[in-house]
Amino acid sequence: NSLYTEESEESKKFKFCTEVLDFYDVVNEKAYNSNGSRDTIKVLLYKFLFGWHVYDEIRPIYTFFKTEFPILLKKIYLTKEEHHRNLPLLLQKKEADAMIGVVVTFARKNNIPVFPIHDSFMVLPEHAEIIEKETKATFQKLYGVTPTIRKKDYSLAPKVSTFYPVSSGQTFRPQISPVLDHRSNLCLN
Repeated sequence: NSLYTEESEESKKFKFCTEVLDFYDVVNEKAYNSNGSRDTIKVLLYKFLFGWHVYDEIRPIYTFFKTEFPILLKKIYLTKEEHHRNLPLLLQKKEADAMIGVVVTFARKNNIPVFPIHDSFMVLPEHAEIIEKETKATFQKLYGVTPTIRKKDYSLAPKVSTFYPVSSGQTFRPQISPVLDHRSNLCLN
């Protein structure tokens, strides 16, 4: 189930690059001498991972993987051997198994409202921490990696620390609903 079948120096390095560092920054530095923007590197990395390897522009990424992560490179090629779409389909399935199959099931069993949005969850502020912990624990248990999670505020209410009176005499405090985005760093599950 995990990316590496046994712990090795390569697996430790990959885990460090994806959990401690920003993997896109590592690729940019090692493959392109820090000459690309994060968005450009992301597009090139996705071309490498999910497309055919016929583009000259992604040759530095191939060289990076060959040098830094040869075991992973072999797994990428073996997965794509029959067809290049097999890798993204596999990754999407593994992500769905974790996010929907485990985290959403956990939330529902615990009466926590959670709304999956593409590669994120929208949750109430009081549930953000427990869903974040469950997401990290799930990816660690299933795939041996702990995703970096970013929280974004998508509430329409202004950020205020005071209560506002409402016509019924009750008070109203705007709720801040963070979105937990587990793909802020690349995680090959």
